[in-house]
Amino acid sequence: MSEKFAHPGCYARVLSDCSRKISHEHYVSAAVMDLLGDEHRITNASWLPRGQQSAALPSSALPPNILCEHHNRALSPLDAHAKAFFSEILWGLSDSPPRETRRRVALGGDQLELWLLKACCGALASGNLVEQRRAVPRQIPDVWVSLLFAGRPWEPGAGLHIRQTTLNPYRGYAIGPVYVGESCAGGEIEFAGIEMFVFPCSGAEKRILEESSGEMKPLIHRPGQIRIESRARMLEITLQWRTWVPTEGVSYRWS
Repeated sequence: MSEKFAHPGCYARVLSDCSRKISHEHYVSAAVMDLLGDEHRITNASWLPRGQQSAALPSSALPPNILCEHHNRALSPLDAHAKAFFSEILWGLSDSPPRETRRRVALGGDQLELWLLKACCGALASGNLVEQRRAVPRQIPDVWVSLLFAGRPWEPGAGLHIRQTTLNPYRGYAIGPVYVGESCAGGEIEFAGIEMFVFPCSGAEKRILEESSGEMKPLIHRPGQIRIESRARMLEITLQWRTWVPTEGVSYRWS
């Protein structure tokens, strides 16, 4: 039996099965970032003056040291699922003349959900995020770590949510924490205009809606389908879930 070790620089150290060496970990996978181009300009980061944008940076310049090599390797298979999903999203949102006008694909919902949690955990642990008037936690809750690495089951109502709203596509992404009151309840990633949330514990999405102005568009829990349609093309992504039977989908129209 190997010696238990908790690397102080690894956000999964609570599991006490770290390797001795820390690694560079892109919390938004390098393969996903590369879909958006070779260089990236960063805003709203803790290492930038307020309101300032960084110079153009390659994705290789952006990974922080937040996971040991063992835990980094454990999550690396999720990156391929994320790349496949976001590649399809960008196809559906492209305004170039398509070779094909309709596309239907099936992808794993469970893997996408875990990748979103991975990305949000990494973003928090990096210390790069800033939030006005509220502290952004760098210590990842044990429940989040157990969901990612130990196969802990999700609570009813927890997990992936996608906002059903008017779509305004753009070529970029944003990532940050989601608060209920003063507590960080999960994370949000907006990719090319599509808003995705991950809530590790149940009840957060209901409390967010209760605290809103009433104008917030609904959050669809673990959708079975994402449909994107424009005048030029139509994309249907079926999300396949191991133990969840979807009852709703998300549909976007844009021009």
